[in-house]
Amino acid sequence: MTSVLIIGAGAIGCLYGSKLAEAGLQVSLVSRSIAQASASNPAKIQVDSPWGNTVFTPHAVYDTINSAKPAQILLISTKTIDTERIIQETQSLITDKTEAILLLQNGIHIEKPWQKAFPSIPLISGLAFVCCFRLSPLHICHQDYGRLMIGDYPSGVSPVTKLLTQSWHQTGVPVIASDKVPYARWKKLLWNAAFNPLSVIKQQTTQELLSTADGETLSRVIMREVQQLADADGYTLTDEDIERNITDTRKMTPYKTSMLLDYENKRPLETESILGNALRFATEKGISVPQIEALYYQLKKL
Repeated sequence: MTSVLIIGAGAIGCLYGSKLAEAGLQVSLVSRSIAQASASNPAKIQVDSPWGNTVFTPHAVYDTINSAKPAQILLISTKTIDTERIIQETQSLITDKTEAILLLQNGIHIEKPWQKAFPSIPLISGLAFVCCFRLSPLHICHQDYGRLMIGDYPSGVSPVTKLLTQSWHQTGVPVIASDKVPYARWKKLLWNAAFNPLSVIKQQTTQELLSTADGETLSRVIMREVQQLADADGYTLTDEDIERNITDTRKMTPYKTSMLLDYENKRPLETESILGNALRFATEKGISVPQIEALYYQLKKL
């Protein structure tokens, strides 16, 4: 039985971890809040989802990375706010049986620190296009969407990637194995760079942001700046990609973005991976992105 250890078992980690467990993989979690909430009993995590409500019982729950036991696949679904520390602590989990590290996280150019730290371990990059959040440590709400895209970094589709893809697919998760995940990261940044920061600054849901001409116009301007940056990185994002993001968000159930939820709960924001990396790349390439820069510094003040 293939073992998976999910580091950062929040809403996304628990949602997709529950589906891997349903497929027959041995799934364990690193989560202080889940460990505390289930201190005297085996953890039972309620997952409410359009895919069907279920109760997910992980194989084991650890409160820290240092206390966890190694697994064949390490799935990293933490926020990208403390990457260096997580990489350092993950060193203790790397053995000759480690088959891959999967990064299921937001942002662009997030893979490089992991590749540098673990050059001999296959690295898989993944994106979740999903609306989900935690009602409590033991209760996950999957609200809308849910598509996954994973692929080897920098390119390719390895046997481990195929195993994960097949496991998710057989449990009803719409998943694609791709050798073009860096391109997909830029496509996702169209949405993330606009709606995540704006939702915090304006204190609005996605629906509220698009209900005013100002909110929609600003969203488009930000997306066009991302379009410029992607082009400089060798990836073409079209005007149709921008329009599809606007149209799909209109259809979406009114949603508080993950960044707005983090802000309301006084948690650190993913400012660096969503805007900081893009801004640094813009500076490197000599590209002006005034709206991204303004959002970045507004979030830094918050």
